[in-house]
Amino acid sequence: MQTQVKTQAGVILGIPATSDNCQVTTTENNAPTVFPLGQTTVLWTVMDAAGNKATAIQQVTVNDTKAPVPTIADLAEITAECGVTVTRPTATDEVDGLITATTAEPLTYASQGEYTITWKYTDKSGNEAIQTQQVVVKDITAPVIGKKVSKVAIIGGWGVSDMQAFLASEGYTANALSAVPDAAALATYDAVVLLRTTGNNDLANWVKKGGLLITEWTASEWALNSAKLLNATHEAFGCNGNTPVTFAATVNGTKLGHELPNPYTESDRTECFITFAGLGEGVEVLATRAGKAAILGGTSGAGYSMIIGYDWGDGFPATPSLTGTLLLNALTFGSSVPTDIAVSASSVSCDAIVNYATPVANDNCSAVTVTQTAGLASGSVFPLGVTTNTFVAKDAAGNETVASFTVTVTDDVKPTVLIKDLTVQLDAEEKPQLHQQW
Repeated sequence: MQTQVKTQAGVILGIPATSDNCQVTTTENNAPTVFPLGQTTVLWTVMDAAGNKATAIQQVTVNDTKAPVPTIADLAEITAECGVTVTRPTATDEVDGLITATTAEPLTYASQGEYTITWKYTDKSGNEAIQTQQVVVKDITAPVIGKKVSKVAIIGGWGVSDMQAFLASEGYTANALSAVPDAAALATYDAVVLLRTTGNNDLANWVKKGGLLITEWTASEWALNSAKLLNATHEAFGCNGNTPVTFAATVNGTKLGHELPNPYTESDRTECFITFAGLGEGVEVLATRAGKAAILGGTSGAGYSMIIGYDWGDGFPATPSLTGTLLLNALTFGSSVPTDIAVSASSVSCDAIVNYATPVANDNCSAVTVTQTAGLASGSVFPLGVTTNTFVAKDAAGNETVASFTVTVTDDVKPTVLIKDLTVQLDAEEKPQLHQQW
Protein backbone atom coordinates (compact mmCIF):
# COMPACT_ATOMS: atom_id res chain seq x y z
CA MET A 1 0.00 0.00 0.00
CA GLN A 2 1.39 3.39 -0.99
CA THR A 3 1.26 6.43 1.33
CA GLN A 4 0.81 10.06 0.29
CA VAL A 5 4.01 11.89 -0.67
CA LYS A 6 4.73 15.07 1.32
CA THR A 7 7.65 17.43 0.55
CA GLN A 8 9.61 19.45 3.10
CA ALA A 9 7.79 22.52 1.91
CA GLY A 10 4.59 21.02 3.17
CA VAL A 11 3.11 20.36 -0.29
CA ILE A 12 1.20 17.08 -0.39
CA LEU A 13 1.49 15.61 -3.90
CA GLY A 14 -1.07 12.87 -3.37
CA ILE A 15 -0.98 9.17 -4.40
CA PRO A 16 -0.81 8.39 -8.12
CA ALA A 17 -3.15 5.67 -9.37
CA THR A 18 -1.09 2.84 -10.91
CA SER A 19 -1.87 -0.60 -12.38
CA ASP A 20 0.00 -3.38 -14.17
CA ASN A 21 -0.88 -6.79 -15.61
CA CYS A 22 1.55 -8.26 -13.11
CA GLN A 23 2.85 -5.99 -10.38
CA VAL A 24 4.05 -2.38 -10.00
CA THR A 25 7.30 -2.42 -8.05
CA THR A 26 8.35 1.26 -7.76
CA THR A 27 6.72 4.68 -7.92
CA GLU A 28 9.07 7.69 -7.98
CA ASN A 29 8.98 11.46 -8.70
CA ASN A 30 11.49 14.25 -9.12
CA ALA A 31 9.73 16.75 -6.84
CA PRO A 32 12.07 19.33 -5.28
CA THR A 33 12.56 19.53 -1.54
CA VAL A 34 11.04 23.00 -1.48
CA PHE A 35 8.69 24.21 -4.18
CA PRO A 36 9.35 27.73 -5.45
CA LEU A 37 6.63 30.32 -5.98
CA GLY A 38 4.74 29.66 -9.21
CA GLN A 39 4.33 26.46 -11.26
CA THR A 40 6.62 23.42 -11.01
CA THR A 41 6.39 20.30 -13.23
CA VAL A 42 6.77 17.00 -11.36
CA LEU A 43 7.62 13.83 -13.37
CA TRP A 44 6.22 10.61 -11.93
CA THR A 45 7.80 7.27 -13.01
CA VAL A 46 6.37 3.81 -12.26
CA MET A 47 8.12 0.51 -12.99
CA ASP A 48 6.98 -3.11 -12.87
CA ALA A 49 8.94 -6.21 -11.97
CA ALA A 50 10.00 -6.74 -15.59
CA GLY A 51 11.54 -3.26 -15.76
CA ASN A 52 8.80 -1.74 -17.86
CA LYS A 53 8.24 1.97 -17.12
CA ALA A 54 5.47 4.50 -17.49
CA THR A 55 5.54 8.26 -16.75
CA ALA A 56 3.02 10.97 -15.90
CA ILE A 57 3.24 14.75 -15.47
CA GLN A 58 1.88 16.57 -12.41
CA GLN A 59 1.75 20.43 -12.24
CA VAL A 60 2.24 21.96 -8.77
CA THR A 61 1.39 25.65 -8.35
CA VAL A 62 2.51 27.55 -5.22
CA ASN A 63 0.63 30.81 -4.54
CA ASP A 64 1.87 33.59 -2.13
CA THR A 65 -1.08 34.53 0.09
CA LYS A 66 0.83 36.23 2.94
CA ALA A 67 0.87 40.05 3.15
CA PRO A 68 4.09 41.95 3.94
CA VAL A 69 4.75 42.75 7.62
CA PRO A 70 5.55 46.44 8.38
CA THR A 71 9.00 46.99 9.86
CA ILE A 72 7.53 49.32 12.50
CA ALA A 73 4.27 48.08 13.94
CA ASP A 74 2.99 51.54 14.94
CA LEU A 75 4.27 54.51 12.96
CA ALA A 76 5.03 57.55 15.11
CA GLU A 77 3.32 60.86 14.50
CA ILE A 78 5.48 63.25 12.48
CA THR A 79 5.54 66.83 13.77
CA ALA A 80 7.08 69.95 12.27
CA GLU A 81 6.62 73.70 12.60
CA CYS A 82 6.98 74.96 9.05
CA GLY A 83 6.89 71.92 6.79
CA VAL A 84 8.27 68.43 6.40
CA THR A 85 9.09 65.82 3.81
CA VAL A 86 8.30 62.35 5.09
CA THR A 87 10.29 59.19 4.43
CA ARG A 88 8.53 56.13 3.07
CA PRO A 89 8.40 53.29 5.64
CA THR A 90 9.19 49.69 4.75
CA ALA A 91 7.88 46.19 5.34
CA THR A 92 9.29 42.66 5.02
CA ASP A 93 7.71 40.00 2.80
CA GLU A 94 8.46 36.28 3.15
CA VAL A 95 8.86 35.93 -0.62
CA ASP A 96 9.86 39.33 -1.97
CA GLY A 97 11.97 40.60 0.95
CA LEU A 98 12.03 44.36 1.60
CA ILE A 99 8.94 46.27 0.43
CA THR A 100 8.83 50.09 0.32
CA ALA A 101 5.46 51.66 1.01
CA THR A 102 3.45 53.56 -1.56
CA THR A 103 0.79 56.18 -0.99
CA ALA A 104 -1.61 58.39 -2.89
CA GLU A 105 -0.92 61.23 -0.44
CA PRO A 106 1.90 63.75 -0.92
CA LEU A 107 5.27 63.27 0.73
CA THR A 108 5.89 66.98 1.36
CA TYR A 109 3.69 69.13 3.61
CA ALA A 110 4.30 72.87 3.62
CA SER A 111 0.98 74.16 4.97
CA GLN A 112 -0.17 74.28 8.55
CA GLY A 113 -2.57 71.49 9.45
CA GLU A 114 -3.06 67.85 10.40
CA TYR A 115 -2.78 65.14 7.75
CA THR A 116 -3.22 61.37 7.54
CA ILE A 117 -1.04 59.29 5.22
CA THR A 118 -2.23 55.84 4.20
CA TRP A 119 0.77 53.63 3.44
CA LYS A 120 0.38 50.47 1.35
CA TYR A 121 2.86 47.59 1.19
CA THR A 122 2.15 45.38 -1.85
CA ASP A 123 4.16 42.30 -2.81
CA LYS A 124 4.51 40.89 -6.29
CA SER A 125 1.58 38.50 -5.70
CA GLY A 126 -0.74 41.39 -4.89
CA ASN A 127 -0.89 40.75 -1.14
CA GLU A 128 -1.26 44.05 0.69
CA ALA A 129 -0.74 45.48 4.17
CA ILE A 130 -1.94 48.96 5.14
CA GLN A 131 -0.76 51.43 7.78
CA THR A 132 -1.72 55.01 8.56
CA GLN A 133 0.55 57.77 9.88
CA GLN A 134 -0.30 61.20 11.21
CA VAL A 135 1.54 64.35 10.12
CA VAL A 136 1.08 67.56 12.12
CA VAL A 137 2.50 70.83 10.84
CA LYS A 138 2.04 73.45 13.52
CA ASP A 139 4.06 76.61 14.01
CA ILE A 140 4.44 77.18 17.75
CA THR A 141 7.41 79.56 17.63
CA ALA A 142 6.57 83.21 18.07
CA PRO A 143 8.12 85.86 15.81
CA VAL A 144 11.29 87.64 16.84
CA ILE A 145 11.07 91.42 17.02
CA GLY A 146 14.17 93.20 15.88
CA LYS A 147 16.80 92.95 13.20
CA LYS A 148 17.63 89.38 12.28
CA VAL A 149 21.31 88.44 12.22
CA SER A 150 22.39 87.69 8.65
CA LYS A 151 26.08 88.64 8.39
CA VAL A 152 28.62 87.17 10.80
CA ALA A 153 32.35 87.79 11.27
CA ILE A 154 34.34 84.86 12.68
CA ILE A 155 37.57 86.22 14.10
CA GLY A 156 40.69 84.27 15.12
CA GLY A 157 40.85 80.83 16.65
CA TRP A 158 40.92 77.39 15.10
CA GLY A 159 38.26 75.74 13.02
CA VAL A 160 36.99 79.04 11.62
CA SER A 161 36.66 77.59 8.12
CA ASP A 162 34.40 74.82 9.46
CA MET A 163 32.25 77.35 11.26
CA GLN A 164 32.13 79.51 8.15
CA ALA A 165 31.00 76.56 6.01
CA PHE A 166 28.37 75.57 8.56
CA LEU A 167 26.87 79.06 8.80
CA ALA A 168 26.86 79.36 5.00
CA SER A 169 24.89 76.11 4.80
CA GLU A 170 22.36 77.65 7.19
CA GLY A 171 21.87 80.74 5.01
CA TYR A 172 24.19 83.20 6.78
CA THR A 173 26.82 85.36 5.17
CA ALA A 174 29.91 84.43 7.17
CA ASN A 175 33.45 85.73 6.78
CA ALA A 176 36.52 84.23 8.48
CA LEU A 177 38.92 86.96 9.61
CA SER A 178 42.33 86.77 11.24
CA ALA A 179 41.93 90.02 13.19
CA VAL A 180 39.28 92.54 14.21
CA PRO A 181 38.50 94.82 11.25
CA ASP A 182 38.25 98.60 11.55
CA ALA A 183 35.12 100.37 12.76
CA ALA A 184 33.76 100.96 9.24
CA ALA A 185 34.03 97.28 8.34
CA LEU A 186 32.60 96.18 11.68
CA ALA A 187 29.53 98.31 11.05
CA THR A 188 28.58 96.00 8.17
CA TYR A 189 28.23 92.96 10.47
CA ASP A 190 25.33 91.92 12.68
CA ALA A 191 27.31 89.51 14.85
CA VAL A 192 30.91 88.68 15.71
CA VAL A 193 32.16 85.32 16.98
CA LEU A 194 35.49 85.91 18.74
CA LEU A 195 37.63 82.78 19.11
CA ARG A 196 40.95 82.42 20.93
CA THR A 197 41.91 86.06 20.36
CA THR A 198 41.39 89.49 21.86
CA GLY A 199 39.29 92.36 20.65
CA ASN A 200 39.94 96.09 20.68
CA ASN A 201 38.17 99.38 21.34
CA ASP A 202 36.51 99.30 17.92
CA LEU A 203 34.94 95.94 18.72
CA ALA A 204 33.85 97.02 22.20
CA ASN A 205 32.23 100.18 20.78
CA TRP A 206 30.56 98.15 18.01
CA VAL A 207 28.91 95.94 20.64
CA LYS A 208 27.73 98.92 22.65
CA LYS A 209 26.13 100.38 19.52
CA GLY A 210 23.99 97.31 18.96
CA GLY A 211 26.18 94.39 17.84
CA LEU A 212 26.00 90.79 19.04
CA LEU A 213 29.28 89.40 20.40
CA ILE A 214 29.75 85.68 21.08
CA THR A 215 32.98 84.57 22.70
CA GLU A 216 34.24 81.20 23.86
CA TRP A 217 37.15 80.07 25.97
CA THR A 218 40.06 82.52 26.21
CA ALA A 219 38.37 85.25 24.14
CA SER A 220 36.07 85.74 27.12
CA GLU A 221 38.98 87.10 29.18
CA TRP A 222 39.20 90.15 26.93
CA ALA A 223 35.42 90.62 26.85
CA LEU A 224 35.08 90.54 30.64
CA ASN A 225 38.36 91.61 32.18
CA SER A 226 39.56 94.13 29.58
CA ALA A 227 36.54 95.45 27.67
CA LYS A 228 34.25 94.98 30.69
CA LEU A 229 31.28 94.32 28.43
CA LEU A 230 29.53 92.47 31.26
CA ASN A 231 29.73 92.95 35.00
CA ALA A 232 31.76 89.79 35.62
CA THR A 233 35.34 88.57 35.41
CA HIS A 234 37.05 85.67 33.70
CA GLU A 235 38.93 83.99 36.55
CA ALA A 236 40.50 80.68 35.49
CA PHE A 237 40.00 77.61 33.35
CA GLY A 238 40.50 73.89 33.61
CA CYS A 239 39.57 70.53 32.12
CA ASN A 240 37.71 68.01 34.26
CA GLY A 241 36.10 65.65 31.75
CA ASN A 242 32.73 65.96 30.07
CA THR A 243 30.11 67.28 32.43
CA PRO A 244 26.50 68.00 31.40
CA VAL A 245 25.54 71.59 30.72
CA THR A 246 22.14 72.63 32.08
CA PHE A 247 20.24 75.54 30.53
CA ALA A 248 18.57 77.93 32.93
CA ALA A 249 14.79 77.71 33.30
CA THR A 250 14.39 81.29 32.07
CA VAL A 251 13.18 82.84 28.84
CA ASN A 252 16.73 83.34 27.56
CA GLY A 253 17.97 80.03 28.94
CA THR A 254 15.19 78.22 27.09
CA LYS A 255 15.92 80.26 23.97
CA LEU A 256 19.59 79.26 24.01
CA GLY A 257 18.75 75.61 24.65
CA HIS A 258 16.11 75.36 21.90
CA GLU A 259 16.12 71.85 20.33
CA LEU A 260 19.02 70.77 22.56
CA PRO A 261 18.76 68.11 25.27
CA ASN A 262 18.73 69.63 28.73
CA PRO A 263 21.11 68.86 30.29
CA TYR A 264 23.36 68.04 27.40
CA THR A 265 26.92 66.93 26.84
CA GLU A 266 28.97 66.40 23.71
CA SER A 267 32.34 64.67 23.44
CA ASP A 268 35.30 67.09 23.38
CA ARG A 269 32.94 70.09 23.55
CA THR A 270 31.88 70.16 27.21
CA GLU A 271 35.18 69.14 28.76
CA CYS A 272 37.21 72.29 29.44
CA PHE A 273 35.50 75.17 31.24
CA ILE A 274 36.17 78.71 32.37
CA THR A 275 35.45 79.86 35.90
CA PHE A 276 33.55 83.15 36.18
CA ALA A 277 33.71 85.41 39.21
CA GLY A 278 32.09 88.60 40.44
CA LEU A 279 28.82 88.22 38.60
CA GLY A 280 27.06 91.53 39.06
CA GLU A 281 23.98 93.45 38.05
CA GLY A 282 22.73 92.88 34.52
CA VAL A 283 24.53 89.54 34.08
CA GLU A 284 22.28 86.57 33.35
CA VAL A 285 23.41 82.99 33.81
CA LEU A 286 22.10 81.21 30.72
CA ALA A 287 23.54 77.78 31.57
CA THR A 288 25.41 76.05 34.36
CA ARG A 289 27.91 73.23 34.64
CA ALA A 290 28.31 71.34 37.92
CA GLY A 291 26.32 74.09 39.62
CA LYS A 292 28.57 76.89 38.35
CA ALA A 293 27.94 79.44 35.60
CA ALA A 294 28.88 78.05 32.18
CA ILE A 295 27.35 80.63 29.83
CA LEU A 296 26.76 84.29 30.65
CA GLY A 297 24.67 86.83 28.77
CA GLY A 298 23.65 90.43 29.08
CA THR A 299 23.24 93.72 27.32
CA SER A 300 26.29 95.84 26.63
CA GLY A 301 24.98 99.27 25.79
CA ALA A 302 22.57 98.72 22.91
CA GLY A 303 24.16 95.38 22.04
CA TYR A 304 24.40 91.94 23.59
CA SER A 305 27.36 89.90 24.82
CA MET A 306 27.24 86.13 25.24
CA ILE A 307 30.20 84.59 27.02
CA ILE A 308 30.36 80.84 26.44
CA GLY A 309 32.69 79.50 29.07
CA TYR A 310 33.89 76.30 27.48
CA ASP A 311 36.04 75.08 24.66
CA TRP A 312 34.58 74.18 21.27
CA GLY A 313 36.99 71.30 20.87
CA ASP A 314 39.97 73.43 19.81
CA GLY A 315 37.81 75.10 17.24
CA PHE A 316 34.44 74.50 15.67
CA PRO A 317 33.94 70.79 14.90
CA ALA A 318 33.80 69.71 11.26
CA THR A 319 30.56 67.90 12.10
CA PRO A 320 28.75 70.54 14.17
CA SER A 321 26.12 68.31 15.83
CA LEU A 322 24.87 69.89 19.07
CA THR A 323 27.50 72.63 18.89
CA GLY A 324 26.02 73.86 15.62
CA THR A 325 22.57 74.06 17.17
CA LEU A 326 23.99 76.02 20.10
CA LEU A 327 25.63 78.51 17.74
CA LEU A 328 22.43 79.02 15.74
CA ASN A 329 20.50 79.60 18.97
CA ALA A 330 23.14 82.07 20.17
CA LEU A 331 22.81 84.09 16.96
CA THR A 332 19.11 84.67 17.66
CA PHE A 333 20.17 86.93 20.53
CA GLY A 334 21.25 89.47 17.94
CA SER A 335 17.65 90.20 17.03
CA SER A 336 17.54 93.50 18.86
CA VAL A 337 14.43 95.12 20.29
CA PRO A 338 13.94 98.88 20.57
CA THR A 339 15.55 100.49 23.58
CA ASP A 340 14.13 103.21 25.82
CA ILE A 341 14.56 106.77 24.58
CA ALA A 342 15.08 109.87 26.71
CA VAL A 343 14.92 113.40 25.22
CA SER A 344 14.55 116.94 26.41
CA ALA A 345 11.48 119.00 25.66
CA SER A 346 11.62 121.72 23.06
CA SER A 347 12.70 125.15 24.21
CA VAL A 348 9.51 126.64 22.78
CA SER A 349 6.98 123.98 23.84
CA CYS A 350 6.54 121.44 26.63
CA ASP A 351 6.92 118.44 24.33
CA ALA A 352 9.32 116.97 21.76
CA ILE A 353 9.24 115.44 18.31
CA VAL A 354 10.78 111.98 18.57
CA ASN A 355 11.89 109.76 15.71
CA TYR A 356 12.70 106.09 16.21
CA ALA A 357 13.17 103.03 14.06
CA THR A 358 9.85 101.24 13.78
CA PRO A 359 10.42 97.66 14.96
CA VAL A 360 10.67 94.91 12.38
CA ALA A 361 10.17 91.21 12.98
CA ASN A 362 11.02 87.87 11.45
CA ASP A 363 9.61 84.39 11.86
CA ASN A 364 10.78 80.83 11.41
CA CYS A 365 7.95 79.97 9.03
CA SER A 366 5.93 82.84 7.60
CA ALA A 367 5.64 86.55 6.99
CA VAL A 368 5.01 88.72 10.04
CA THR A 369 2.76 91.72 10.60
CA VAL A 370 3.87 94.29 13.16
CA THR A 371 1.17 96.45 14.71
CA GLN A 372 1.56 99.29 17.18
CA THR A 373 -0.98 98.87 19.96
CA ALA A 374 0.06 101.65 22.32
CA GLY A 375 2.00 104.89 22.25
CA LEU A 376 2.74 107.24 19.39
CA ALA A 377 4.19 106.67 15.96
CA SER A 378 7.71 107.73 15.05
CA GLY A 379 7.87 111.41 14.21
CA SER A 380 5.01 112.30 16.55
CA VAL A 381 5.00 115.04 19.15
CA PHE A 382 5.52 113.28 22.49
CA PRO A 383 4.20 115.02 25.61
CA LEU A 384 6.15 115.68 28.78
CA GLY A 385 6.58 112.52 30.83
CA VAL A 386 6.77 108.85 29.92
CA THR A 387 5.00 107.35 26.90
CA THR A 388 5.05 103.59 26.46
CA ASN A 389 5.14 102.35 22.89
CA THR A 390 4.01 98.76 22.40
CA PHE A 391 4.30 96.70 19.24
CA VAL A 392 2.83 93.26 18.54
CA ALA A 393 4.38 90.95 15.93
CA LYS A 394 2.04 88.23 14.67
CA ASP A 395 2.83 85.39 12.28
CA ALA A 396 0.48 83.47 9.99
CA ALA A 397 -0.13 80.82 12.65
CA GLY A 398 -1.27 83.41 15.17
CA ASN A 399 1.82 83.31 17.39
CA GLU A 400 2.55 86.71 18.88
CA THR A 401 5.48 88.54 20.41
CA VAL A 402 5.09 91.84 22.26
CA ALA A 403 7.85 94.40 22.65
CA SER A 404 7.65 97.74 24.43
CA PHE A 405 9.91 100.69 25.00
CA THR A 406 9.43 104.07 26.59
CA VAL A 407 9.95 107.60 25.37
CA THR A 408 10.65 109.94 28.25
CA VAL A 409 10.43 113.69 27.64
CA THR A 410 11.87 115.84 30.39
CA ASP A 411 11.70 119.57 30.81
CA ASP A 412 15.30 120.71 31.07
CA VAL A 413 14.69 124.31 29.95
CA LYS A 414 15.08 126.90 32.66
CA PRO A 415 12.22 129.40 32.95
CA THR A 416 12.78 133.01 32.00
CA VAL A 417 12.05 135.93 34.35
CA LEU A 418 11.26 139.46 33.19
CA ILE A 419 11.27 142.27 35.70
CA LYS A 420 10.90 146.03 35.22
CA ASP A 421 12.90 148.67 37.03
CA LEU A 422 10.89 151.04 39.26
CA THR A 423 11.72 154.57 40.28
CA VAL A 424 9.92 155.87 43.36
CA GLN A 425 9.75 159.62 43.99
CA LEU A 426 8.17 161.41 46.90
CA ASP A 427 5.90 164.36 46.26
CA ALA A 428 5.64 167.49 48.42
CA GLU A 429 3.53 165.62 50.91
CA GLU A 430 6.17 162.86 50.86
CA LYS A 431 3.79 160.44 49.17
CA PRO A 432 5.44 157.95 46.75
CA GLN A 433 4.98 158.52 43.06
CA LEU A 434 5.53 155.32 41.00
CA HIS A 435 7.26 155.63 37.66
CA GLN A 436 7.71 152.33 35.82
CA GLN A 437 10.48 152.23 33.29
CA TRP A 438 9.53 150.32 30.12
